[in-house]
Order: sequence, then structure tokens, then C-alpha cells
Amino acid sequence: MQWMHERQVEETVGWFCRRAVPDAHDWHDATYDVQQLAKVDGRAWRVEVDIPTSADDVWLDFVVEDPSEGQASVSTVHAVRGSRHANNDTTYVWDDAGSAWSILGEDPSL
Repeated sequence: MQWMHERQVEETVGWFCRRAVPDAHDWHDATYDVQQLAKVDGRAWRVEVDIPTSADDVWLDFVVEDPSEGQASVSTVHAVRGSRHANNDTTYVWDDAGSAWSILGEDPSL
């Protein structure tokens, strides 16, 4: 059974992998978890996806918002991944506003 917002999930995961995870593989077949969120006007769900890569997986989450009127949209894109190669004790966080990976702990806003 296909979820009503499957298209938004597939487009968001594809966009993110092409933009931020060049070593992602098999992301077309990635499974995801959905959690409904409380929202005053319309409905919203947090979507969590594990994206396989050549190193540690990337854990991506974002919100699909379905307003009472209008089209569904995606917001609040967030991701975490472990480091690759020599710095294997470093954790990186995706900064969607800056469209870049940052080291966890360097930027207090992340």
C-alpha cells in the first residue's frame, strides 16, 4: 500500500541524496518511518529515512505538511551522519539553511 505522500518522500530523499550524499546507494529502496504531528491548521508528519552510504548510514528526517487547503509541502530537512575515513569519531549535521554539512557541536543553532 502506498502512502498518500509517497511522492513527496521520494522527491525529498532523491533531492537530498543528489545534493548532499554523493556516496548514497540503494536510496530508491530505502524504507521510512512516519509519525503524525500535532498541527492546528491541516496535518503534518515527521518522516525518518535511513540512507545507506559507502560509510555509515545517513539519518534523514523532514516534515511533510498537508494544509487544509493547497498542496502538501516539505519543511524542516535535517540529517546526521558519521564521518568517513580518518575522522571516524566526528558527527556531521546537515544545515538546510546553509546547504552544507557542519560538525556537530561547532554551531549551537544545529
